[in-house]
Amino acid sequence: MRKVKSKVLKELDSNTTYDACTFYLKEDKYSIQKSTFKNCSFRSSVTFTDVSDCRFENCGFSEKFRLDLSSQKLQKIPDYVFEMAELQELCCKHNDIDVVPPEISQLKKLTVLELGFNKITSLPLQISKLKNLKNLSLSGNGLNTFPLEVLQIENLEVLSLSHNHIDSIPQNIDQLHLQSLNLQYNRFESFPLSLQNLRHLKKLYLSNNEMSELPSEIGKLQNLEMLYLSENRISYLPEEMQQLQKLIALDLRRNQLSSFPIATSHLPNLKKYDLSRNKIKQLPQQLQLPKLRSLELFDNEVKDISVILNELINLQELGLGMNKLSTLSDQIGNLRQLRFLDLSRNKLRKIPAKIGQLRLLQTLELQNNKLRELPPQVGQLQHLKKLELQHNKLNELPSEIGQLQSLEVLDAKNNNLQMLPSSIGKLMHLDRLELEKNSLCELPPEIGKMQNLRILRLDDNLIKELPDSIGYLSNLGLFTLRRNQIQKLPESITMLHKLQYLSLQENPIREYPDAIRSIINL
Repeated sequence: MRKVKSKVLKELDSNTTYDACTFYLKEDKYSIQKSTFKNCSFRSSVTFTDVSDCRFENCGFSEKFRLDLSSQKLQKIPDYVFEMAELQELCCKHNDIDVVPPEISQLKKLTVLELGFNKITSLPLQISKLKNLKNLSLSGNGLNTFPLEVLQIENLEVLSLSHNHIDSIPQNIDQLHLQSLNLQYNRFESFPLSLQNLRHLKKLYLSNNEMSELPSEIGKLQNLEMLYLSENRISYLPEEMQQLQKLIALDLRRNQLSSFPIATSHLPNLKKYDLSRNKIKQLPQQLQLPKLRSLELFDNEVKDISVILNELINLQELGLGMNKLSTLSDQIGNLRQLRFLDLSRNKLRKIPAKIGQLRLLQTLELQNNKLRELPPQVGQLQHLKKLELQHNKLNELPSEIGQLQSLEVLDAKNNNLQMLPSSIGKLMHLDRLELEKNSLCELPPEIGKMQNLRILRLDDNLIKELPDSIGYLSNLGLFTLRRNQIQKLPESITMLHKLQYLSLQENPIREYPDAIRSIINL
């Protein structure tokens, strides 16, 4: 066995005895066997995935000391683990472990214990001796009841019991000073009333259960910052919800709400609110949510969004896709902090010129509407990276689209486009251009100026020939032209050295350049 003494090291190896060494390790994870560490100092975080037959004697760990044994098909926690007295974090998730032995109590410095997705049905009483344990995960173990032994872990702050079969919580859970509790994917038919006494709770996860309502006692969780209730059957929120003044994030996706919950319309610290996939028809007349940055209302039945446009002027993300909007007022220009706007799958026939005031917008989704034109002011969106226009009735794109110098994705398939503006060649950062199923007869020569274009789809158009400038698309890797009227390819197409896929099915082409035969899909 190799011996190393009094060295400063950045690596470590198996079959080595280290004595009085100092480690500044640069890798994230290590797997070693049959090594001994005596009087060593670890000055950086270290994660081991295997330390079989290793010993740590009188060692110091300035940062995190973690053992990750996840997904190793273990049927038990290896015995050597319980000799690692300095261990701070132990992860054994995704194995076949069914028992946690009493020896777990020997890991006095343990702060994190991850035992998720095993076959554990109970814990030893000795787990109460882990005075430093703050984070425990027992998710995905098929637990039918709350493991009462957990109540004896006096300093526990984070508890995850998701993906089990639990349907009730003991009354004395307030023995714990939990800050985060994950009960997602269980069998709760009603909100566990015993949770009301967890006055230190900041994060509560109850998504994917079977709850139909929340009790008034929810208002007692006044330190709550994040509340996740998606995929339940909730149709109503009590007025006591307005007492959650510290709430930052609220997730109510996929419930049965038919109206915007009034009790949540005056939450001063709420930043992220997700109400997608409900049955909301109407918004309240007032929304006093001054810190709201993200509002998601995808897949509801909203017709009027004037309250959003007038009062939520600090929004950065707004999702209104798949609603029943038929008009969009000029007040859209009030939302000048928007980075993301989804108006897809509505019944919009026109976009107001004021859209140009959203100078910070990076993504604009307008697909699946009834638009016949875009306002020239769309060219003012200097930070726009993604523009989705597919499945509309657009006859043309405004020449101002060439001003979108940050644009990376332009999708305008399934429209009535007959020509492209020459200014499209100014989109120097465009990566993907999708124009399938239009009525294009030709491409402007300027298209060859889009030096960063990698994907170009032109299937199902009326194109008869390609401009010679197509050969200047030096980064083009995928080019599809199925079902057009092309009879001959320009010689310049052989200049596309990065082209890996070229699809030309159902074109009356008689001859193909030899240089591209290997990549043509016919």
